[in-house]
Amino acid sequence: MSILKFNRFVEYIRQPFEVRFLRYLLSALIVIPLIMSLSWLVVPADDLNIFILNKTVPDIESQKNNSLFWILNNEKITKPNEESYSEEQDYFGFFPFVDTFKIKDINQLSPNELDSLAFELDAAYFVDTYGVYSQDLNTHSTEPRTLIYGGLSENELKLAKALKKSKKLIISEFNIISAPTPKSIQDEFLKTFSLVRRGWSGRYFDSLDSTASDAEIPAWALRLHREKTRKAWPYKRSGVILVSDFGQIIVLEGGVTLEHRVPFIQTRPLYQEKYNLPEQVNFTSWFDLVYSPSRRNTILSMFHLPVTELGDSLLAVYGLSPAFPAAFAQGDDFYYFSGSFSENKISYFSSRFLGIQLFRSFFYNSRDVLDTRAFFWEYYRPLVSSILEQAKEQ
Repeated sequence: MSILKFNRFVEYIRQPFEVRFLRYLLSALIVIPLIMSLSWLVVPADDLNIFILNKTVPDIESQKNNSLFWILNNEKITKPNEESYSEEQDYFGFFPFVDTFKIKDINQLSPNELDSLAFELDAAYFVDTYGVYSQDLNTHSTEPRTLIYGGLSENELKLAKALKKSKKLIISEFNIISAPTPKSIQDEFLKTFSLVRRGWSGRYFDSLDSTASDAEIPAWALRLHREKTRKAWPYKRSGVILVSDFGQIIVLEGGVTLEHRVPFIQTRPLYQEKYNLPEQVNFTSWFDLVYSPSRRNTILSMFHLPVTELGDSLLAVYGLSPAFPAAFAQGDDFYYFSGSFSENKISYFSSRFLGIQLFRSFFYNSRDVLDTRAFFWEYYRPLVSSILEQAKEQ
């Protein structure tokens, strides 16, 4: 070793440990993301022709909340023309613009055209058909709330049945089998896929205080409660609101009828391993109560409402259980998620890094129960990625 090199080595080791550590840390912060990005670029893409339906896109911001497109991009799943799927263009349903909107659907297709579409497709994902209402486009409107576009259509049902017949992948989630989908189409979809609705849906609210400046309690919940009890809305804490198709309402309040704060999803050990899922994860969005009388549908995960003894008794009055299915699988061809699983605000930019999920704990606040990114990273991403991986292999 020359004297010059030796002197440099001595000078280096005399540096404070903190200085050397920071240098290594800064180098790692630059090199690791660069390697992940370059690795993602060189991974070969797989094309899957996927029919994506989403009729609940009231504004441009809502387009960015569909985390399905994050997964498609991260997994390098492209359209047949090898272009990436775009959250702004590559779906059927409602397209919002600044002062207007556009609708793209398959309702005008003939039976022969539907058959051709089903033949060309590899899979379908029915995201949401709740739709868009007049107040969504004009929040200051005093006119009665009217549906602009929504509900599963007859042609969309026919497409699902054609794909099922061909044993192609179908993923669907809340609320494609609820209003405003016509009752006859709801019944036919349920029959086709051996599902049964209990007619109840619900959601967690971090505050049930209807007088708060940032109150989220729907007006219909206040109205139903007054019609039922003839009393003002008394709830102030966090809780869960359940509503039935027949106008019944149940309010589970934290510390009274709810033992713990937040509903959660629990997955059986066999499916934890198969889909790389955690044993338990919080869920704070909309869900519905769906069951299956058929053994063909396997329950992957269960919703749990953490009720007190009083809360359990309240649910029992309506014939409801605090535990009910969250995700079904019918073989590897059909999946139904009993909640708004894909609605998560995730940075699309992060999808361009291979192995980004290894650093997932940096991308959400585990202490914030309202941070849906935790649900995305821990449950939705591994579940849907595993399902799509099976589809690619088939």
